[in-house]
Amino acid sequence: MRLYEDIGTKYKYHGVIRGIGVSGNVYSNTFADLKRKASEIANLYRRSFDVLEIWNSNSHDMKPICILHRRNIKTPWNTFQAGKWN
Repeated sequence: MRLYEDIGTKYKYHGVIRGIGVSGNVYSNTFADLKRKASEIANLYRRSFDVLEIWNSNSHDMKPICILHRRNIKTPWNTFQAGKWN
């Protein structure tokens, strides 16, 4: 079963951003572009911890390819420094 029939045929990867108070979907043909797009969405929420599930849009599996985590730094002075996806 494809996650999204019309979008799945256009892009190779589908990313799902999860967390408390944040959710979003990103689509791309490369991992690097997928992580960049996910960062743009996640940075708007300024959460201390983000999770990105990466799915193969053309697969029938119901399991993600991988799950990436990102720890961000929030200071008491209201500054935010985004981490890297690992």
